[in-house]
Amino acid sequence: SADIPECIEMGGELEVLKTRLEEASTFMYEEELDGSDPNAQLQLNAFGIEYAGFPRKIEARFGDGKLNVVWILTAKEEEDRIRQRLVAAFGPAIDVMEDWEVFANWTVLLRKDKPEVLVLTEDLGQFYKKEYFKK
Repeated sequence: SADIPECIEMGGELEVLKTRLEEASTFMYEEELDGSDPNAQLQLNAFGIEYAGFPRKIEARFGDGKLNVVWILTAKEEEDRIRQRLVAAFGPAIDVMEDWEVFANWTVLLRKDKPEVLVLTEDLGQFYKKEYFKK
């Protein structure tokens, strides 16, 4: 399934989700970010979390102690399969661009130039839509 893993709760508190991610992963480490993204100061890198049929690396980014960005690393060879699973989970893409396909009101995006699935909070999804995608 391309449903968001249960250990991820967008907008959830760092201390709660740190424990959940650690329990769901085979290995996890914490990384302080360089400050270039005002929406994220800390990233948890969790390995081995099941997504779309395979264990993955998940990069969970926290801004002001709340989870607002998740990158789920995938592989280019499975792009079509993941797209089909995203459509099954969230319905047809609401926007298709050269490097991105957008689902679930800008909260789930399939990245095609670099194989990843991006998950955003609703607020950040709307911010990305206007600021980064100019929609």
